[in-house]
Amino acid sequence: MKPYYVHIANWAENTAKGRPVVEIGSGDADFLVTAVKRMDLWGCDILEHAGSDSERGPKVQKKLANAGVEEDRYRWYKESAPLPFEDNSAAVVLSIQTLEHVYPIEHLFAEIYRILDHDGIALHYFPTAEILIEPHCQIPLAHKFDKGRKDFIRRASQLGLGKYPQYKRERSYSLEKFVEEFDHYLQQFCHFRTLSDYLELSADLGLEAKFYPTHKLALSSLAPFMARFTSVYLTQRKSKTIGAMMPLLSPEDQNLMPEPGF
Repeated sequence: MKPYYVHIANWAENTAKGRPVVEIGSGDADFLVTAVKRMDLWGCDILEHAGSDSERGPKVQKKLANAGVEEDRYRWYKESAPLPFEDNSAAVVLSIQTLEHVYPIEHLFAEIYRILDHDGIALHYFPTAEILIEPHCQIPLAHKFDKGRKDFIRRASQLGLGKYPQYKRERSYSLEKFVEEFDHYLQQFCHFRTLSDYLELSADLGLEAKFYPTHKLALSSLAPFMARFTSVYLTQRKSKTIGAMMPLLSPEDQNLMPEPGF
């Protein structure tokens, strides 16, 4: 189990106190099957990313079944559609290494606002644009380049930086396959934003937000420094000074709103 799973699960259990907890970006359901016995936990992910993998659905179903978890606790949804949960239904919303993969972040934050209970809180753990070593290929500054990234990844890998030596040893990757795969991944599936971007977007959508350097959710002033070296924690609560916000949905997507019932 990843160490931050333990920290996040402890915090979510103590904060929710038996009320529903929603995890966004559940991926292979690793956190869900680990923590569901401790809380009323529900997971979800988008069809366009995780759900587009033909092996992901059966893999998740098997993992849930082996753990004795009801299949309905993991829900797929379209990226532009509402989260598959009722208004004001979640005491806690979680995301773990997810926000850097979300492009329509305004839509997601509006949906978090919608499903959070009036005293609910969201907790996100993820890397921001300030991080110096790109966390997926582990090559310094690889996420800072749009043009010339392939050449940068290639040269860094030739110097022994990042994950290429591991991929070559364990997966028999050629250098070019590694370069192509991570250039595509960073271009298509990673959307790094700064700490100030997340704070401003949260405020625009009625969410009071704050960054913290560790799971203890203290010493927020150190978050900008720590964000250069590791993932950080972002909390969001519904603002007490702003009225109810409407999700940023098209008329077509309004028709996809979930039926009553969690």
